[in-house]
Amino acid sequence: MPGTKARDQTDVGQSLAVGCLALGVTAVTSGRQALEFAFRAAWRDWAYARDYRFVRADFTRNDILTILHDSAGRRGALLAAWECKRWATPYLFEGSTLADAEDLTPRWTGVPWSAWIDLAQAFTAEFSDDEIVRPSVTG
Repeated sequence: MPGTKARDQTDVGQSLAVGCLALGVTAVTSGRQALEFAFRAAWRDWAYARDYRFVRADFTRNDILTILHDSAGRRGALLAAWECKRWATPYLFEGSTLADAEDLTPRWTGVPWSAWIDLAQAFTAEFSDDEIVRPSVTG
């Protein structure tokens, strides 16, 4: 259901945020080179990338920084965004849950939840251990 640059970037930004959170990723480096490399690698092989014609992830233009930085200021029906400081941190808006995201994201985007998880998995797989934050598991 994508159609405009704002819509495409909103869908990708918030869906990548909830996908990362669903995988237990609480932050990734905000370094430009690492973000662009990870997004380019993930986007290149993602089955639904061609449906998002206003999102680019190649050597001439990579939209991931704009997508993440602009996500907090987007308007409309939203569940999640990114805070970008030293780390790019995905977060849910107050009152939103991952269960909401799993239900609503496919309805809003027309892309299955599992596909967004695949994109988030491919994206996060490109970061080294010192470029990604996951809660430690004890016990």
